[in-house]
Amino acid sequence: MKKIFLFFIVCIMGMTHLGQAQVRSYLVRFTDKNGSTFSVSRPQEFLSKRAIDRRTKQNIAILERDLPVNQSYVSQLRQAGARVIYTTRWLNAALVEADQTTLNKVNVLAFVQKDNTVRLNLVNTPNEIPITKDEKEPTNGRTEENYGASFQQF
Repeated sequence: MKKIFLFFIVCIMGMTHLGQAQVRSYLVRFTDKNGSTFSVSRPQEFLSKRAIDRRTKQNIAILERDLPVNQSYVSQLRQAGARVIYTTRWLNAALVEADQTTLNKVNVLAFVQKDNTVRLNLVNTPNEIPITKDEKEPTNGRTEENYGASFQQF
């Protein structure tokens, strides 16, 4: 009787796993920083005093790329079902976790760069090469980048 019960539990767990979509990490790039609540004329709202002083001393202008990612965009990613892990102002992007259905919802948002969502294969096995090939022709003459186990460092 215990064997039948154990078999039944294992079957249910297997069926539950089959119904789940595979969640992966993606870098979603945004088209712009329009509608931001921040302005380059008020850098103290998004940069520390130390950063502003350093830029002034080294004569580095504060540009639109220094603005934080538009929080409205981040909210809309979450509403689409994506789990936002991190945002990067200089890439104007968000690292998200999503299944394919959610990714499809994200990709149709007006502020998401079309055909520019990068899938990240984060693996812990040093023997696997976690680089996915792009369908486009390489621009630097190489066919693929092989970072091997050092991919995690990047």
